[in-house]
Amino acid sequence: MWDSSHVRDLGWSRYRACSRAALRLAPLAWLIATSAAQANDIAVSAAWTPPNAEIGSDAVLGMVVTNDGADPDALVRVSCPVANFSEKRQIDIGEGGKSARAIHDIPVAAKTKVVLNGAGFHVVLLQTRQKLERDDEFQCLVSFRRSGAVQVRVRVSDKAPAD
Repeated sequence: MWDSSHVRDLGWSRYRACSRAALRLAPLAWLIATSAAQANDIAVSAAWTPPNAEIGSDAVLGMVVTNDGADPDALVRVSCPVANFSEKRQIDIGEGGKSARAIHDIPVAAKTKVVLNGAGFHVVLLQTRQKLERDDEFQCLVSFRRSGAVQVRVRVSDKAPAD
């Protein structure tokens, strides 16, 4: 006779099986996707993050954001399945040296290209949920104030891809 704990366990097993199946299909979806994503006048390309062997640590997320529109925009949110949170940051140089400061958004002026990397504006993936191994790929949802959200393919690499 089954008790309620067996029913809960059966539900969790189905959930894990579906999750594993989705993860197996994910590489196929990434192969189909293009390397540059676009929403209205905003294009995001060359998204990358360095390898990170420790679960629960933080990783810089770099990318190139191009605004071909006549109006300024701003990156307001990034959501990636490989991290619990993300934070937009800017490097400030003060009396004690460099310091990463959390910011509300990352401005993208009209008719400009902004390179997000660890030296200036960038996004940090906080509390990674898995190891980030070289040549892995995953999708992130990058949201802009005016242009909306765009799916971006991120590649794990030792250095930023060439534009």
